[in-house]
Amino acid sequence: MSASNKSKYLAIGTFAAGATPEQINPFMSKEVPATLKIYVDGKMDQFWLRHDGKGVVFVMTTETLEEADALLKALPLGQAGLLHFEFIPIGTLTAFGILTGESFSVGK
Repeated sequence: MSASNKSKYLAIGTFAAGATPEQINPFMSKEVPATLKIYVDGKMDQFWLRHDGKGVVFVMTTETLEEADALLKALPLGQAGLLHFEFIPIGTLTAFGILTGESFSVGK
């Protein structure tokens, strides 16, 4: 499948309400390699730690939102119900087309 048939999603991960470091930390020895595998497989472009301490942010590239969701739910913290994701579809900033003479409108 070509990259043009894939979509990008901003996946904002939030630790479960009331989750403590004592609950989360034991999963990290498996969570990190599993996350790295998604990256190596080309399904995750970027990974960031939220500075508010509430979770992580990933940029995912998958065929569907459901695929991105399934990949992240399959991670150890997802399986344990300790990390939940909100997904926002993202894409190229088409307004830059103005610089090359293309028209632009919001929602295009």
